[in-house]
Amino acid sequence: MKKILLLTSLLFCFTGFARNVFALSNTGKGNATHSITTESNKYSSIQPLFPSTGLSSSYDQTVISKVRGVLTVAGSDKPIQFAHIGVPGKNLGTISRLDGSYEVDLSTAAPDDSLVFSAIGYKRAAFPITELTERFDVSLSEDIAILNEVVVTAKREQAKLENLGRIKPSKITRGQNGLGTFGFGGEQGIRINTQKQYYLEEVSFHLRFNTVDSILFRINVYDIDENGLPKNSLLNKDLFVKSKKKQKWINKKLGDDGLVIDQDIIVSYELVQIWYSDKSSNDIFYTYGKDYPEGGMYFRRSSMDRWITSGQGAFPITLYISGREY
Repeated sequence: MKKILLLTSLLFCFTGFARNVFALSNTGKGNATHSITTESNKYSSIQPLFPSTGLSSSYDQTVISKVRGVLTVAGSDKPIQFAHIGVPGKNLGTISRLDGSYEVDLSTAAPDDSLVFSAIGYKRAAFPITELTERFDVSLSEDIAILNEVVVTAKREQAKLENLGRIKPSKITRGQNGLGTFGFGGEQGIRINTQKQYYLEEVSFHLRFNTVDSILFRINVYDIDENGLPKNSLLNKDLFVKSKKKQKWINKKLGDDGLVIDQDIIVSYELVQIWYSDKSSNDIFYTYGKDYPEGGMYFRRSSMDRWITSGQGAFPITLYISGREY
């Protein structure tokens, strides 16, 4: 009788083990498509083989080496272009392309990392690395913010236009070539110290050499966290500016998108897209700025990467803002 019971128990365990192995072989691979709108989505998962022992199965910590997909607006097929996508604190980021597609190399990601999707005007979304599949489409919900109306007064229009930041370019440069068509979300920035309330009208930065046909840049404006690093974007929509071949000063007029600032801010530029020339060396050289040491240096290599404030690619960029007392 005991032999029969033991045989039955072993058969039951083997059947359960086989069921788990089969389920494992059919999850996390292939081209499964997901539609996600918030951070709170839950996924079904296989339970550990030995839940009562505190042991965990190896597949609980599986991290895929690469993820790709398409980023769209929730409830539609409209692509979200140039969104920041990456693993916070690590150089594993990118931006979405014109059609919303993206691809991220996760070969050095840790099991407890998350992949974050962020775009101005949409709700941010984050997903544990262990829940990703090789094909992972994401939909972001629009974030309807209540914006403060900026009233243009005659008094403000008559106020003197002031330039704040690192205005004078030096002859020292930092160059690069052989880049891809699209950037990876890397940024170079400067801290702008304000003593008054300003209406921001224009952002200007300097390139020493530019032999590509044209470049699309994005300008980012951040408030500052308790550690003195960029925190949240102060913009309600993306600020893009396109430069032409041999153009040195790149200027972005904000127009009706002017921003009122009453605090120190960090302003950065980010290379988004390049149009190459068939008749040049296709070099881009950024300019070191003179003076304004309080502006510091702020650099990150890709979307969601940690901010670097000295060495490792950080340098004092030539960038300033123009505004009037508000």
